[in-house]
Amino acid sequence: MVQVVVVGLCYVVLYRYLLDRLGAELLGVWSVIVATTSLASVANLGLNTSIVKFVASYAARGDEAKIKQLLFTSFIFIGGLYVVLSGIILLVAGWLLPMFIPLQFLEVAKGVLPFSLLCLCINAIGGVVGSALDGIQKNYIRSAVLSGSSVVLVVMSFIMTPLYGLKGLIYSQILQALMVLAIGVIAFNRFRPGSFSMGWHWSRSIFREILSYGSKIQVLALLQLSYEPVTKLILSRWGGLAAAGYYEMASRLVSQVRAVIVNANQVVIPIIADASERNSDRVRDLYIRSFRTILPLDTVLTLALVCTSPLVSILWLGHAEMIFVFAMTANGIGMFLNICTNPAYFGFMGEGKLNPLLVSAFTMGLINVFGGWVLGTWLGGYGVIIAWNLAFISGSLLVMLQYHRVKTLRWNELVSRHDIYILLMAVMIGMTSLCVYVTNNCYNWRYLLALAAQLAIFAVLLFRNAALRAVIEKIPGLNRLKKST
Repeated sequence: MVQVVVVGLCYVVLYRYLLDRLGAELLGVWSVIVATTSLASVANLGLNTSIVKFVASYAARGDEAKIKQLLFTSFIFIGGLYVVLSGIILLVAGWLLPMFIPLQFLEVAKGVLPFSLLCLCINAIGGVVGSALDGIQKNYIRSAVLSGSSVVLVVMSFIMTPLYGLKGLIYSQILQALMVLAIGVIAFNRFRPGSFSMGWHWSRSIFREILSYGSKIQVLALLQLSYEPVTKLILSRWGGLAAAGYYEMASRLVSQVRAVIVNANQVVIPIIADASERNSDRVRDLYIRSFRTILPLDTVLTLALVCTSPLVSILWLGHAEMIFVFAMTANGIGMFLNICTNPAYFGFMGEGKLNPLLVSAFTMGLINVFGGWVLGTWLGGYGVIIAWNLAFISGSLLVMLQYHRVKTLRWNELVSRHDIYILLMAVMIGMTSLCVYVTNNCYNWRYLLALAAQLAIFAVLLFRNAALRAVIEKIPGLNRLKKST
């Protein structure tokens, strides 16, 4: 939770500074370059998940030699593979980049691309160390390092960008990546001394194991990694670099908000894995409780995103930018439906049933590519954003409906009449707030009075929700505060 908040705030500050310093077009260039280099991330193929699993297994056995071999093998394989793919991207960049970047920014993009690929390679190796820390249950160290390095990134960007322009931002990212890698190695070596000793520790058997383990997870990870780069590339083609830059900011903000619930909900995976071995009925009960808890929280977060999108645009960008407000609103709605399906997604993960997730991922990828291109030709950047969210929603609903079919779940078990009232009121508030923005009636007392009345009713409905009250009562220190008063 702390990591999500710190990293999110750092990116809010950084993006606002970059927008003022570089402008929307250069921010869009950076967004496209990040999307291009992210294509090399398919090399990971879910290997970090394998590293978590095998480090945990070897640590439980006390087999330090195997841990050393696993880390060395992973370093060599992932580092080598990323270097090769980075070389391929550099070779095709001369043909690829002119399709998405205007001529006047092409030389700038070509100049920063090699450094961005270098940063990607360092981050890939750092990901191995981070996964190893997760494997020995020291993920709090990883979170602390990522939070601290995000602050360093902001500070270094303030120093380097005025000196070197867009390259200064990439230099700052490289320093951040080196910091994460170095501290991760030092921390892991403290808990597992000798894990990074000199010498050749390649193991062919471990190499085969980490490749064969979780093959479906690898395919799933590959598909998921393609969504963001594809969306940004198509958006830059049909909406322009400025639209890609504004979308980058809106998407990042929505992703950080989404991570608050998703990261908290991931803890159910091992619980469901254990329950599925002991009592299948308990899995069903866990899902119902998880869904009922997430629904009101998801509604509040989505409503906050939609209602504040014009204000966020003014505070962050300095003006009300329509494409930013649209992207934040559309992605917020997509986020709402996706978060509602997270209990089903993690339920399938915990039970090891990955075929429905693969079908969902393929569906999302196809709709995103073809829908983005078709709607982009008709509606420009707005069409691309619509297509991505249609893909996001369609794939998410496939997972949830399939899970409900497998578990024979009925909607009246998950959604009460009270929940429906909350949802309807949230829709009314969202529509009213957007009407105020679109019609420029910010000072019309009738609109403001209607919005205030709706918010009051919404607040009453929320605090009457049993699942939300249960969450609030578990906030640390709240019970002590009640007793003291």
